[in-house]
Amino acid sequence: MGERAGSGITASSTNRQAVVVDTPNPAHTAMDCAGCGARTKHALPPLERIYTCTACGAVFPRDKNSARVMLLRAGLDPAGVEGVRPDGPPARQAA
Repeated sequence: MGERAGSGITASSTNRQAVVVDTPNPAHTAMDCAGCGARTKHALPPLERIYTCTACGAVFPRDKNSARVMLLRAGLDPAGVEGVRPDGPPARQAA
């Protein structure tokens, strides 16, 4: 895999055709609301883990809000992605 000048990722498949996947710009994803699209006027401090929208009142865990914003920017619907994990080793459970 290699990166293409910031516009996406190029990956080779087994039949040697290149596939370009555009990636959305991750700037300000911690400041934008995935619910209404409003942007906060200040950046969240790194230790603040909960995002609360001042425009619509939506409350999300910060990382999940950012992930939803990225999906929306990519033109995808984030509905139904809660609890979906990629294939791989099972998640570790807290002791």
